[in-house]
Amino acid sequence: MGLNRWCRRMPCLCLVIWLVFAGAVAGARNTASDRQPGGEIFLYFVDPEAGYLAGEPRNIDFFDERKDPGEFYTRIVEELISGPKTRLEAPLSAQTDVRAVYAGAAGVAYVDLSAEAADLHTKGVRSELLSVYSIVNTLILNSNGIQAVQILIEGSPVQTLAGHVDIRLPLNAQMLLVR
Repeated sequence: MGLNRWCRRMPCLCLVIWLVFAGAVAGARNTASDRQPGGEIFLYFVDPEAGYLAGEPRNIDFFDERKDPGEFYTRIVEELISGPKTRLEAPLSAQTDVRAVYAGAAGVAYVDLSAEAADLHTKGVRSELLSVYSIVNTLILNSNGIQAVQILIEGSPVQTLAGHVDIRLPLNAQMLLVR
C-alpha cells in the first residue's frame, strides 16, 4: 500500500521539481530584461574547489544591448576572459582574443574566438565542459534575446574546444553546472 501511494504521488513530485527549476531559470532571465545600460551583470567563472560554475557580479561600463547587441555581447565575453576578481578562475586563457560576437537568427549568438581558446586550453573533460558553459551561460543569462550560443574558432565551427565537448551546434544554458 505504501509503495502504491508513493507511485501515485511521483508525477506530482516531478511537476514540483520542474516548476522550481523553470522558475529559477526564468528568475535569472528576468534580471536581464530589467537591467539598465551600465548595470550589474553576472559572469560565470570556474570554481576550482567545487568543480562547478559560480556567478560573480560585475558592474561594467558596457553598451546598451538594444542599440548595439554585438558590442554588448563582445564586452561581456571580453570581461569573462579577463578573469574574476575573486578566487574563481577564468574559463579561457587570457591570451584568447574575442574576434567577434554577433546575434544571428532565432536567438542564436555566435562567439568567434581566436585559436588560443583551443590551443592553450587546459585539457580535461570537466575543464572543457566548464569553459564552454561559462561562455554559454554568461551570454544567455545576461541578455534578452539570446536563446543559444554557437562557439566558433577563427571564424569556423569546430567539433570541440579541447577534444571532449561537442560544440558543432548552438548550445543552451546548462544551469545544473552552476552552484
